Formats: sequence, C-alpha cells, structure tokens
Amino acid sequence: MTNAMKLKSTLFATLFAGASTVAMAQGVEFATVDTDGDGMLSMDEIKTLLPDVPDDQLVAADANGDGMLDESEYQVLTGG
Repeated sequence: MTNAMKLKSTLFATLFAGASTVAMAQGVEFATVDTDGDGMLSMDEIKTLLPDVPDDQLVAADANGDGMLDESEYQVLTGG
C-alpha cells in the first residue's frame, strides 16, 4: 500500500468516526469559515465552527501537514 493510500485510509477512518460532528458543517462555505480571508483555515477558525471535532481528525484532514486547511482539505473534512 502506498503512502497516499495509507493517508486516505487513515483520513477516511478518522472522518467516519466524527461524521456526526462534521456533518454540522456541511453547506457552510469555505469563505464563511475563512474569517481572515487568507485562503487558508487555521485550526482556530475551524474550531470556532466545529468546536467538537477532535484534534486528531483535524490533523488527519491536513493532508499536506502545514497546520492549516486549504479549500480542498476542508471539502474532504466536511464531505463537500
């Protein structure tokens, strides 16, 4: 199994575990969450919208490991 496949498997398992919490964010536009307008979501911005999402789920959604979520990572997190 490649690293990308392992990452996807881990991400999907983690997201499934917290699906009910993340489901609350479905339909919330990325730009609405991106309160500072920098095109990235800080963990603080995400926690404001989704305070009950476990930190490990946010880390798993951060596919490139930069400590922030871009729009595609946010879409994966929220199932959008």
